[in-house]
Amino acid sequence: MADLPLGLPVKVFIWERLSNVTTNWHHEGGCVVIAESLEKAREQLHIHGVPVGSDAFAAEPDKTLPTGDFEDPDVFIFPDSGCC
Repeated sequence: MADLPLGLPVKVFIWERLSNVTTNWHHEGGCVVIAESLEKAREQLHIHGVPVGSDAFAAEPDKTLPTGDFEDPDVFIFPDSGCC
């Protein structure tokens, strides 16, 4: 992950339900990204393999939360386990 300068304020971007968040058979799911801006959050999604056609690149996050200072951006993807 790219190092951010210490003390840079970041936010938590939460998408609760997206289509095309993975390339799995059941491609729906949610994700949480910690980054300094929505633009940087979307860059991180791309870096972590979220397909370009995902709703995450067009839809606004369901929630955006401020955090304290954070050292590195991070991504948490929660794929839909589907019926399998």
